[in-house]
Amino acid sequence: MRKWGFRILLLYLVIEYSRPMDEIPILNAVHIGLVVGAILVFTWMGRKSLFRALTGSPQIRCIWLMVLLLAAYVPFARNTYFAANTTLALLRYIPIFVSIVLYVDTWRRLRTFVNVWLLLLVYVSLKGILGKGIGGSSFLADENDFSLLMNMMIPFGGALFLYSHDLKKRIVWLGASMVGIVGDVIAQSRGGFIGILAVGATFWIYTKKTFLSIFVIVALGAVLYLTTTPAYWADISTSTQTRTGTAAERLDSWYAAWQMFKAQPLGVGGGNFPIWFPRYQPHTMKRSMWGRRAHSLWFTLLPELGLFGVAIYLWLLFVNLRDVFWLKKLPAGRDDNIRYVNHLAVAFLASFAGYFASGTFLSVLYYPHYFYLSGLIVATRRIAERSLASQKAEAPVRPRPPRPGEDPSLRRATMPS
Repeated sequence: MRKWGFRILLLYLVIEYSRPMDEIPILNAVHIGLVVGAILVFTWMGRKSLFRALTGSPQIRCIWLMVLLLAAYVPFARNTYFAANTTLALLRYIPIFVSIVLYVDTWRRLRTFVNVWLLLLVYVSLKGILGKGIGGSSFLADENDFSLLMNMMIPFGGALFLYSHDLKKRIVWLGASMVGIVGDVIAQSRGGFIGILAVGATFWIYTKKTFLSIFVIVALGAVLYLTTTPAYWADISTSTQTRTGTAAERLDSWYAAWQMFKAQPLGVGGGNFPIWFPRYQPHTMKRSMWGRRAHSLWFTLLPELGLFGVAIYLWLLFVNLRDVFWLKKLPAGRDDNIRYVNHLAVAFLASFAGYFASGTFLSVLYYPHYFYLSGLIVATRRIAERSLASQKAEAPVRPRPPRPGEDPSLRRATMPS
């Protein structure tokens, strides 16, 4: 059942991100994602580690708390339908998080999972390139959302390029990231451009300044430069024009979000920012703009989930970063698997940098990407911990050195004191 559970998890991941229902409408009619998710939950039956996966990590406890907080708002929200849908959306991510922790439990499966993630990067990138920034439905139906996902996926190709000693694999992995960069450019997203800068800066800070790491940054930068047009740079340059256009509207939305938070610091409920927006919108905007989003992860979080939600979300970020830095600092020595997770940790950091940099300008608080990567971080740390414990158990017993005046021939070998 473990083997099938892992395969079904990968199938779900492929369905979630490749969106085959866009080309085959009948898959949408039968709710293929929900069906595969239900089968995935069925594979949990009899798993001894299920309870630990459901409750044992700080990350999953944070997500449970977010779900409970969202559910608590439902009866009191101005729009209970939006509040309930937002709660169910986040609840739907928990089975995938738990399945990642349950089934990504060996080095081989971890590598397979990351390889599938990179295959999806190439596929989604190509769809976005052909669709001029539209990579599919749902969270891929907007150029800005598409760019955000690219910024989260691109770092894994660059990190594995630095890890590998195999020239063919290096070409494939770096090529995957290059395709993602092209997709980012085609989308012409200003938030996406800021995100890709954050990804590059994170790579520069957290990788050793070797020839290879500099090569990765230069190569990806060259692709970014060569695939852009004057129109692209003209569009990006408008990011600093905060008094006109979409930038001014976004700042007005942030102002309304801050006023909403100050008036209701415990939150207005999931999905309810657009409902309350007309009450708090500034006078510079046309009246009664019901349904407008905050256009920011943070300015969605503040008014909708309030102080408790902010505390939970920041704690989730803290425990993720704590685990990532633990993975990055593991002494690899000659252990190739530990060296793999050292590089994977840099990919996690760069992915988070791209997510939060781009997400600052997008309403992406309830998208699945961050929660799925949180599950992968938990799974990676547990694999590394089991590996280190196994190595320690198999270490040979060394005799204790003799004390001064002691006859070594009369002493039995003991563990070092």
